[in-house]
Amino acid sequence: MTSLNARGTALFMLIPLALLFWISVPWLAGTLTGWKSLAQNHSFKGSIPTTKRWTHCSVPNLTLRNFLTVALDEKGMYFEMPFWFRIGNPPLFFGWSEIAIEEAKLLFRKTIRISFRNSDASFHFYPEQAEEFKRAAGPFWPMK
Repeated sequence: MTSLNARGTALFMLIPLALLFWISVPWLAGTLTGWKSLAQNHSFKGSIPTTKRWTHCSVPNLTLRNFLTVALDEKGMYFEMPFWFRIGNPPLFFGWSEIAIEEAKLLFRKTIRISFRNSDASFHFYPEQAEEFKRAAGPFWPMK
């Protein structure tokens, strides 16, 4: 009977630890990627446009593989994490005038760096992905 109680107690203690872990991983990811600092001024409430791209996005300190949703429209760019990572990491929106795009390198690989006015945070995309974004954005794309 005592082993049954011990198992019940252990299970009862594991549930809060699992919840703490589930909450802390998105918080840590948002902090390491700069998402939290970007969200202070650029969080987006509403529905993201339907033109979405699942991409391999590399950001300093962390690599997000097939993780980030990017949407484009005539107003600007939207970035969104999967729903299970949105705890403390709301979708982001940047108007085209707030975006700077340039060629860069990340760990010896050519990338396209998308940075944002008044922020040190940036996202690096592979050139093929940036070409897709450029085609979708048309005349709004800030890099010629």
